[in-house]
Amino acid sequence: MPFVNASGNPDLEYLSDGITENIINRISLASHLKMIANNSVFKYKGQTIDPQKAGRELGVQAVLLGRVAEHGEDLSVSTELINVADGSHLWGEKYERKLSDLRFLQSELAQAIASGLRLQFAPDQPQQRKGLTDNVEAYQLNLKGRYFWNKRTEAGLRKGIEFFQQAIDHDPNYALAYAGLADSYIILANWRYAPPGESYAKAKAAALRALEIDDRLPEALTSLAYTTLLYERDWKNSEAKFQQAIALNPNYASAHHFYSICLISSGRQAAAVAEIKRAQELDPLSLIITSVHGWIHYEGREFDLAVYQFSKALEMDPKYVPALLDLGTTYLRTGEYEKAIARFEEAKTVNGENGRILADLAQAYALSGQKSEALKVVERLESPSQATFISAWDLALVHAALDDKARAIELLEKAADERMGWIILLGVDPAFDTLRGEPRFEKLKKQVGIA
Repeated sequence: MPFVNASGNPDLEYLSDGITENIINRISLASHLKMIANNSVFKYKGQTIDPQKAGRELGVQAVLLGRVAEHGEDLSVSTELINVADGSHLWGEKYERKLSDLRFLQSELAQAIASGLRLQFAPDQPQQRKGLTDNVEAYQLNLKGRYFWNKRTEAGLRKGIEFFQQAIDHDPNYALAYAGLADSYIILANWRYAPPGESYAKAKAAALRALEIDDRLPEALTSLAYTTLLYERDWKNSEAKFQQAIALNPNYASAHHFYSICLISSGRQAAAVAEIKRAQELDPLSLIITSVHGWIHYEGREFDLAVYQFSKALEMDPKYVPALLDLGTTYLRTGEYEKAIARFEEAKTVNGENGRILADLAQAYALSGQKSEALKVVERLESPSQATFISAWDLALVHAALDDKARAIELLEKAADERMGWIILLGVDPAFDTLRGEPRFEKLKKQVGIA
């Protein structure tokens, strides 16, 4: 569970969060354990925690609680392990260190707790992680970067990039900060907040730099695997890197999550579902993983299962825009156009207008017979005065819905030239079923590496 900042000092909030994250990351290296990921754990932050109830919700056998207290320059960290079955105390310890001793806070504390729990690690598993930092400012800036990255909004991602870069400025050898920078640029491109080619190139450079510092860092290997897939369209090397990252840390939910996208893009639906289910087991309260679970079923044309997962995400957060949009897109495929439009309008109310939301609405208008309304939206999206980035991929979806096959394929060719990551889905995406068999479409598939 999130370690409690018992000091009353708000400046220590990122430190208590960072201790929690580092312990999770360290203990995750014990591959025989199922360790719940940060995203799900931090849903309990700020709450009075009933460890038995939380443990049952997360499907675990034991819950580790902790408190961090500051006494001048001294820091006290107390821990307690609770048995979920009967609420009994299994183990506990207290540690006293100097606030400036970040190496202990990041690594030795996690190792001490792992030893206290008598965890066994593989003989080749590194007992100390490289790429950490002794710089207090860099450490706190990296934690702030992850905090904003997890928001998955454009403003949050750009703020995260600022913090990761500042962390790197304070410590140029801080591998985890480079991995965070890579992840931020990947999501910035994936969610159409920025031109993809430039963002993926920056992500790749940051991931490679992280791996120069620590070539066994699962976070950086995962980031590089994802950019290898989306930017370079190299399925074979991408899969190898994902598997390497998972071997190093089988509990890293994001590796299973992103690997599932690699698998579905190459048409291996059963394997993709297995990977996203594993990610969801490790991070059961993650909105993005639950939503992507639905998306994997959508790409596999299992629309009822897709609706179920999107609805689960929206039960956790009714205003979660990715789930609203993907649920609406699923309704387009099932012919429930009014429901689709309602979900897209909800997303617009929550998020405001952007290129993807407008394109989704235009698809719904086109498929429901409201062609004039669809063309009005297209005119806005294609206007030279449009200030925000508009993806050729989104425009292609609209023209496919309008049954303008030539224009849709032309836009897909442009998206491929612009290095739009989602071009890897050409072989499976239901939205382009009407284009299958068209010579230019089939040629484009081959050009981007799809058999």
